[in-house]
Amino acid sequence: MTDEDNRSKNIEEWLQKNIVDFSDPNSDEASSLITEVKFLKNTLPAQFRSAFNSQYSTLTEWIKTKDIVSTLTETEKIQIYESGIDQKNFLKNLKTRHKYLKNLYLITFLASRSDSPKINAIRSLYFFLCLKMVELTDYDSRIETTLDECRFLTSNIREFLVPFLPDITQFESLRHIQDNLIQAQNNDNYTRWLNNSPDTFESEIKRYGSKLLDKNTLFPSSDARNDINERIAQYLYEYVLPIENYFKNVSGITRITSTTYQVVSGPSYYDDTTGNTFSDLVNIFELTPAVKS
Repeated sequence: MTDEDNRSKNIEEWLQKNIVDFSDPNSDEASSLITEVKFLKNTLPAQFRSAFNSQYSTLTEWIKTKDIVSTLTETEKIQIYESGIDQKNFLKNLKTRHKYLKNLYLITFLASRSDSPKINAIRSLYFFLCLKMVELTDYDSRIETTLDECRFLTSNIREFLVPFLPDITQFESLRHIQDNLIQAQNNDNYTRWLNNSPDTFESEIKRYGSKLLDKNTLFPSSDARNDINERIAQYLYEYVLPIENYFKNVSGITRITSTTYQVVSGPSYYDDTTGNTFSDLVNIFELTPAVKS
């Protein structure tokens, strides 16, 4: 078996495990999810398709083999394709069989279609970046985090981040997106937010609270400006890492070392979709050489 065959097999097995195997075989769950996968495939801006040629081809063939067992009518498929999955009822049914949805990160991502073309373009691009990481192997944690971060854009967990993310349809390459994100990390995003929403800025900051500010930080203050700029930069970095991994084009775990980290966790949030509580990673201090992320 060639390396290309192995890479395709990795993607096929990952999709099978995370979509089909987790779905109820006596329902149209898998068919609905595959319809959303088709939407993401077709939403990928044309200028990026050459960058994901092998993943695009593998995904196209996989969809063909699974679509034939669909229990949905063509009208139902069209409705899902155009409007997305009915997230509330879909996840409610899932929870009758799965007490915890954390392991169903691909399914919860697929069920989180946005009304915003900007967000859906981002969802599509990062879905393909995840397929690339599936090919490379050993990026399971990064894939889960990436899909969760994209899903959070459609909820109050991360919706405030959307204006600071690029409109990827306006860029010609992944390098350009990467450069834009890195530049955005260094911007004074506090002032940008204030200038864009002067009348609602204070209420918005208070609404998101601990997602943006340390619990001991007074608002408004210079410390608040620093907190908000740092948090936004950290959240943006989650979108830089998958692109970095794409260009590394190597396996995620390359060596075992005696790496020591000091991990500082941020505030805990409740994820309404999965029922899980999670903490943001505020800082990592690298003390010795580390494995690749």
